[in-house]
Amino acid sequence: MTTVLDADDEHQDHGDDEEEAPYGYWPEPCANCGKLIPRAKPAGAGRPPEYCDSTCQNERKAARARERNAPGLPGQILRVEETVTRMEQVTADMRLELSKINSPEGIEARLAAARAANANDVAQANQQTVRAQADAAAARSEASQARADREAAEAAAERDRAEREAADDAREVAEQKARDAERRRAQAERNAADAAAAQQLAEEERAAATDRADHAGREAAEAIEQRDTATEQRDQARQEAAAAQARAEAAARERDRAEARAREAESAREAAERERDGARHEAAQAAVEVMEALRAQQLAEERARQAEVEKKEFEAGYARALAETKQARQERDQAAAQTTEASRQRTAAEQREARAEEARTQAENRADRAEQRADTRIGQAEKRRDEIAAQLTTEQEERRRVERDKGAAEQRAVDAEQRAERVKATADRLANELRARDEEAARLRAEIVALSQAKKPARRGGKRTAEEEAPPEPIPGQTAVPLPGEEPEGETGN
Repeated sequence: MTTVLDADDEHQDHGDDEEEAPYGYWPEPCANCGKLIPRAKPAGAGRPPEYCDSTCQNERKAARARERNAPGLPGQILRVEETVTRMEQVTADMRLELSKINSPEGIEARLAAARAANANDVAQANQQTVRAQADAAAARSEASQARADREAAEAAAERDRAEREAADDAREVAEQKARDAERRRAQAERNAADAAAAQQLAEEERAAATDRADHAGREAAEAIEQRDTATEQRDQARQEAAAAQARAEAAARERDRAEARAREAESAREAAERERDGARHEAAQAAVEVMEALRAQQLAEERARQAEVEKKEFEAGYARALAETKQARQERDQAAAQTTEASRQRTAAEQREARAEEARTQAENRADRAEQRADTRIGQAEKRRDEIAAQLTTEQEERRRVERDKGAAEQRAVDAEQRAERVKATADRLANELRARDEEAARLRAEIVALSQAKKPARRGGKRTAEEEAPPEPIPGQTAVPLPGEEPEGETGN
């Protein structure tokens, strides 16, 4: 009856505790007092507690410290049990972690992470390769542009060189034209000087011919005048002769004088005739001279006309020479301008050629730098690819190592389980031995009690002593073995 009441009280206490624990209890009771451990919050993840509060924990810790430090086999058994418990905990944790790692899900997760990392590295390497290829393409494009610029600069330099040569040729042609014009101008000046000299000579000859014609005319006039005078003198002489004949007839005296005068007149007549003949001859000569003078005048006039024509021709030639000289000067100026322009163009062409050469050099330098950058980036990409390949190889080696570690861990887990089983078997064997010794000790105690009862019979209805009433306190962690005739605890009827 007392047992039933105690059970009811315990059930009531449990009911009170259930009322006090709205979230229920943990599945394992307290390791010290054996009471159920109420939950402080709804069920969730986490390790279940072993003790209901810190008091039980401290008591249990103190009891285990006493038991651990107890001499003899019980302390060793407890230490072995603690070691086994720790090994079981470590083995369980390791088994859990190994199950997480070595499970198909864990392996797949690690493989997925490795694949993702490898894919990311490969994608980065591909991006770097694409960038390197783009940079290489840009470098090649820059090199092509630089080559095109260089070819264009060379073509421009060639054109400038051709223009410079054409300008030099034009300058030489212009200088040749200027020299020819200068020569024609000098020739025209010489021709003009010769024409002026010829004109002056013709003027002088015409003036001389005119003078000779005038002189011949004057001489002819004088001869004619002398002829007329001689004729008049002849007529006068004839008159005088007739007068003298008349006076001769009139005066004899005067005849001698008349004869003398006649003779003188005859002499004078003869002289006059001679003079007349001379005058006639001189007149004829004068006429011839006049004719010659006229012919000379005509020739002089012809020469003057020719000289005038030559003068006009010389003036026209001189004008042409002046025009040619002017044109030659213009051509010389144009040639000088062309020469200046050609020099300027040549200078500009040389400057353009220098700029083109500089641009070509810069383009070649840019192309070289771009090729170097492309080579560097290609080398970096190849290095990154090699690094990724090495990482992939390392990952594969790591995966194989993990698989080997997994196998070794599984083997270690199996070995640990086997060691735990062996330790547990040893602990069971020791517990059985201890239980057998406890049974032997209980049997000996029962024999001692029986012997003591046989020596001192107990009074009926008397009370037990405190030693008889108080059963021996079991050592914590040991299994209580009931004595013969005793019922195990917790098997009372309801």
